[in-house]
Amino acid sequence: MDADGANNDIIFQSNGSTKATLDQAGLLTTAAVNVTGTVDNTISGTLVVKGGLSANQTSALTLFQQNSTHSTIKAFGANGSTTGVLNIYCAASDGSPDTLVTSVTANGLTFNGDTAAANAISDYEEGTCTIQYSDGSTAVGSANTSKYTKVGRQVTVTGYINVVNIDALTNSAAILLAGFPFAATGDATFSFFSRFLNTPDNTINIVGYLPNNNTAANLYAMVDNAAYQSITCGNVGNSNDLYFAVTYTAS
Repeated sequence: MDADGANNDIIFQSNGSTKATLDQAGLLTTAAVNVTGTVDNTISGTLVVKGGLSANQTSALTLFQQNSTHSTIKAFGANGSTTGVLNIYCAASDGSPDTLVTSVTANGLTFNGDTAAANAISDYEEGTCTIQYSDGSTAVGSANTSKYTKVGRQVTVTGYINVVNIDALTNSAAILLAGFPFAATGDATFSFFSRFLNTPDNTINIVGYLPNNNTAANLYAMVDNAAYQSITCGNVGNSNDLYFAVTYTAS
């Protein structure tokens, strides 16, 4: 260890070769650091870097203790106008080129070198929701719990409705399937397995239509050799089950 005469830096050397320097501002700069454990290359102990990070870090990867319960990795961009990207590679032991597997960007998680914002997964969520029949103002249905999974913008909802108190709805109103957990982006259509007693003759399918920016779907009967027909509240009787598995795109 030595101190030079110009800036009073502390220099760490081994066999005459500089391995690290510590300048008067407290900045520690090191050569490449290799850490090898004694059992299967495991490392014992804890490495903690404390202190704040300035907002103008550039092209840096930092690991620090954020608070008493969380540690954080941050990747900084090349300058103040760019955001950092954290790339994860898989490397072969024979020295062949590394394979980029995934990247963490400001837009989310991307794969195989494709960092386009449109292809990033920015959200994953699982939860429950209550889907009910509605005439646009009143909702009815048994206290069922539907489940949903959201991966990026794709939402899948599964569940059923056992109809009760259908007489509380306006008989002539078009019936809605209300309570989807996220508003749709772009119109979505989907089919159901159902047990309607009063759908039109020759009905071959029940189709749901979820309009853009809505969380309630209209229901239609697809009739053989005829135009589709809107299903009204009067077409549905009490204790008629509706089972569904719906996939649509959220905003």
